[in-house]
Amino acid sequence: MGEGQEQALRQEIFHRITEFYTYREARKDSFVPGKTLIRYGGPIFDHEEVNAVVNSLIDGWLGVGKAAEQFEKEFSEYLGVRKTVLTNSGSSANLLALSAAANNGLGFRIEKGDEVITPAMTFPTTINPIIQNSLIPTLIDADIGTYSASTAQIEEAISNNTKAIMIPHTIGNPCDMDFIKDFAEENNLLLIEDNCDALGAEYRGKKTGTFGDLGTYSFYASHHMSMGEGGAVATDNEELEPVVRSFRDWGRIGAGKYMYTHIGYNLKPIDLQAAMGLVQLKRLEWFLQKRRENFKMLYEEFSKWDNKFILPMATKHSEPAWFGFPLTIRDGAGFTREQLSEHLWKNNIENRPMFAGNIADQPAYKKIQFRKVGSLKNSEKVMRDSFFIGLYPGIDEEMIKYTVKTFKDFLANA
Repeated sequence: MGEGQEQALRQEIFHRITEFYTYREARKDSFVPGKTLIRYGGPIFDHEEVNAVVNSLIDGWLGVGKAAEQFEKEFSEYLGVRKTVLTNSGSSANLLALSAAANNGLGFRIEKGDEVITPAMTFPTTINPIIQNSLIPTLIDADIGTYSASTAQIEEAISNNTKAIMIPHTIGNPCDMDFIKDFAEENNLLLIEDNCDALGAEYRGKKTGTFGDLGTYSFYASHHMSMGEGGAVATDNEELEPVVRSFRDWGRIGAGKYMYTHIGYNLKPIDLQAAMGLVQLKRLEWFLQKRRENFKMLYEEFSKWDNKFILPMATKHSEPAWFGFPLTIRDGAGFTREQLSEHLWKNNIENRPMFAGNIADQPAYKKIQFRKVGSLKNSEKVMRDSFFIGLYPGIDEEMIKYTVKTFKDFLANA
């Protein structure tokens, strides 16, 4: 088979895939209120992503290859950073970032038993790398409404053993990076931003995930763009980048196939994921715009019920990239989260608690050594009374109107 014939066959495959997706789109079921499930999130893709994945598969290389290299380049350009390391999930990105920071051999080493400041109101994979690196989490509270780490408590949290801050931009809303970055620099602390919820968010016009020494990203199916699974670590520190890559690639360094400088992992993605990611990256600004439009519609409607709910609030100087639409039930509202959640599920509206709530109250962490600042009362309330609904681009105006009606019906009888 000649090269020309092979290319012709590829084009025929791509044509048939495109034809299939056109056919599927034409036959897509219309939204039926109460029957069609309104998901909190999910991937948006079509023939372009599938063709890119198939093209990569036909090339015959399944490991990290040219698509991953190109994605790292384009993603770095999008963020405005020097280096990106692609990995297999956002959770792995967090593990790689902290492992590299704690074991970099570059003159700053975090020792076993040192402390890392992080919020109690979190997702497990923000705190897990701290524990997995034999470090001590120092748990601070979050502010309800923004769901960002309490800056006042960051000041209270520091001790002689504090070496780092690992801070998530929860639910897509930026933290107060003026304060946090200055505080980290003044106290010689490593700063890692967990930006897995917040791809595309900005603080003072600068993308979150680019303020600290390292930033992490997730491309899970429900996130702002998707590779199915996938994640990345981004940095402006060109000395840290090869350390992150070493930990991702079994602990080897550079081109030495069997030379190992770290006790690493195998957390590589496959090139098929990167091929999909390259197409998704081109769609990202549209994804973000649709999320913001949906957030605006929901906010306008829920403003009528601000006596029942604490509404989401953007951090000052920020442009969030909302992951979901978060709500906290006010004290004395007359109903519980469980009652409302059950009503939403009965009406086919997905909803989720605010991640782990207060992580210290989760079963897996009962015997974990940590230090906490204050009572963590806001994290406790979030665990009891907060939840979020979807606003991803797969939700249209008709679905939002139905969601609002479903809440209205519940509140009328609460």
